[in-house]
Amino acid sequence: MSFTLLDQVSLASSATNEDRIGAWGDRAWVIDGATDVVQTPLTGAASDASWFAEEVHAVLRNEQFQLEESLAGLPERLAMLVGQRFRNIQRRMPAERHEYPSAAAAVIRATERGIDFMSIGDCTILVA
Repeated sequence: MSFTLLDQVSLASSATNEDRIGAWGDRAWVIDGATDVVQTPLTGAASDASWFAEEVHAVLRNEQFQLEESLAGLPERLAMLVGQRFRNIQRRMPAERHEYPSAAAAVIRATERGIDFMSIGDCTILVA
């Protein structure tokens, strides 16, 4: 089973949209980047939150990225993959934990048994 996006809404609260919405094959997701609290982005993007959301979005839509049987380990896998990319491009080391880019997210997957999901934070996905 695969998902078809019927509609999507992502309203940026500033000039830079720090959110992403997507679907590919049997998975769909919503990513809500956490607005930066640094004066100058560490990534060189318009904001670290937009960079982070785009990187997670890119991993999830990559057909080579396989979801494991349980989505429970997905946040850790994404953090490891995107964290490595962050270390490769960061302009400086974050001074404190709050400077690292982060996001809330919801990911769903269609299975023969129904819908599996993983959610961190306050994202919503409606499935018909």
